[in-house]
Amino acid sequence: MKNVPQIDGVNQWQSLTLGAPWPRKEVLYNIDPLWGQSAIRGERFKIMEDRNNTMFPNYEWYDPVGAVAPDHWNTLHEARQACLAAQVLSCFHGKTLETPKELPDAVLTDIMIQGGQYCHPSMGPCMYDLESDPWERVNIYRPDHPEYMRLRGRLDELKLTMKSPLVGTPDPRADPLHRDGIWESWQD
Repeated sequence: MKNVPQIDGVNQWQSLTLGAPWPRKEVLYNIDPLWGQSAIRGERFKIMEDRNNTMFPNYEWYDPVGAVAPDHWNTLHEARQACLAAQVLSCFHGKTLETPKELPDAVLTDIMIQGGQYCHPSMGPCMYDLESDPWERVNIYRPDHPEYMRLRGRLDELKLTMKSPLVGTPDPRADPLHRDGIWESWQD
């Protein structure tokens, strides 16, 4: 693999298997020039923008699954029991998914932040400090924030290297409403 030029990837095997520090410092979530939407994470900060006021026009913050609604899973154990991948691993490969010591069932109640200034990407940029606010509930955006300016500049750099999107003619048969709201292949 040493001869492969400009491969876009970071080897994270040591982090996944041995708990080494994460080598990836940046994650580009999206740049959509057609809708004017973009999002990027740089180390502990994340920004989201919607320059055309199209992303989630009625956007509101939703609590994590299981944090509020009693009809959702309330523990990691219940979630694992309902997870098809976990069932396959257990049944066919003898693997089990034990709760890591650093991730107890009560993790949701330990780090929930009450209140905060929720962000509506269609009303202006959103910025979060993911170390202090992992649930993205407190918008810390300021146009002069050094981390916002750095990430905004990085988005501009990445836009210069992207390929133009290929947009085909919409096919009404692709509408998930024809399949009980499920996105799936419609041409099989």
